[in-house]
Amino acid sequence: FTIDTSTTLSAPTLPNQFKSVILGYRASYDSGSAVTKLTPLLNDTTATSTSYAAAQALTTGFVNYQEIWDVDPADSGNWTATRINNYEFGVRANT
Repeated sequence: FTIDTSTTLSAPTLPNQFKSVILGYRASYDSGSAVTKLTPLLNDTTATSTSYAAAQALTTGFVNYQEIWDVDPADSGNWTATRINNYEFGVRANT
């Protein structure tokens, strides 16, 4: 599933800049489910491409997970308001 942010970011005033994009989520493993991992993702809505992070193994108790992208994974460029606004954030269920 993907989540689109409801706030449109504006470009920060220099010398401020975006240093990273962080996707935080909380999840657990249900022993009756085939899903045992979640993979954080960034879906670029303008380039129609998706960048995936490493899959996170789930445990039976709720755990906080976090993925940090220091640069745009599509081209290793620095984050800008436009780049962030063009992404939808989400996770993919893995077995």
